[in-house]
Amino acid sequence: MNTSATVNEDADRLDISKQEKIVSTSKQQQDNKTVDDPKKYWLSKVHPELNTDKCIDMNFDSRLKITFFRGLMYMMRAPISEGVSVKKVKCGYYYYPKNGDDKSNSISTSAILWIHGGGRIMGSAGGMLDEVCSKIVLQFNLPVLSVHYRLAPRHPFPAGLDDIHRGYHWLVEHIAKESGSSSSARIAIAGDSAGGGLAAEICQRLYDEHKASTTQTIPLPACQLLINPMLDDRTCCSEQLSSMPPHLVWNHKSNSYAWKSYLGRKYKPGDEMIPQYEAASRRTDLSGLPPCYILIGDLDLFHEESKDYATRLEEHGVEIELDEIVGGFHGTMSNNLNDQPIVDAWARCHAFSKKYIL
Repeated sequence: MNTSATVNEDADRLDISKQEKIVSTSKQQQDNKTVDDPKKYWLSKVHPELNTDKCIDMNFDSRLKITFFRGLMYMMRAPISEGVSVKKVKCGYYYYPKNGDDKSNSISTSAILWIHGGGRIMGSAGGMLDEVCSKIVLQFNLPVLSVHYRLAPRHPFPAGLDDIHRGYHWLVEHIAKESGSSSSARIAIAGDSAGGGLAAEICQRLYDEHKASTTQTIPLPACQLLINPMLDDRTCCSEQLSSMPPHLVWNHKSNSYAWKSYLGRKYKPGDEMIPQYEAASRRTDLSGLPPCYILIGDLDLFHEESKDYATRLEEHGVEIELDEIVGGFHGTMSNNLNDQPIVDAWARCHAFSKKYIL
């Protein structure tokens, strides 16, 4: 036996072991630093083609904060795209292609009802949405009603949903006035974030009303387009999410405050029973609902609840397309309109919906 060689080999192995330990310790320290800076934790995972300049690093967890941000969002009007006109109507803002007007025969019997985001506590039907709604008009070549709805905590459930319900009826009547038949209306209900959740909830309500009606004069939505949807109050009760670094744009703390505000004084997130249509994911029977497109980023706080809702829709026989953006964070579809992954996602959303409304 060569004792000298064995000793040298053992020494080499010890050196390698020490080096590996140093590297492992250094990596752990770097990970801890990343977690200590929550924004960096998520930014390191973002899709390289997504612009992160508009990422908000703020908790929306008090009336003072949301009042301030509401005012800011209202004042920040975005330009309306060339080729799009807009007018204020009693239930929101009506965007439409400039090549058509309310008195022309070119008015389509198809339209989109758009529900803005903001956690059910912020946002407005106009203002910052001008750019988003303009893009939808041009992409789909259809009119868009951006519906106004009352916000929590001043107006908890069902105030906002009632307003959206009235907006849907207004749009049906508007189409009927131009086409001569309300039954010809083909309307997609769409929304981003809280608007996506409210879109799912109003589809459930309209379906139940349609099923119970003997006259059935109001047509069902042709499809539902849920963008980063806020679907489930029980997400607030996730210990795993509460222990993670706060998500980009919309985090666990903001989500908990928003749901508490929307549910009102009688209920709290995660209660065994809450009123029907208050949270879309609480519905047990999803059969019969309109075809559904769900877009969600895998870095979004709502990622798991969106996947779960999509799975359950499929199990109940509803046509569903779940579109996941790897490295996508909350709010990208409204804020990053020119980033290539978002341009592609809007194209896929359009491809899905045109089977039903075009």
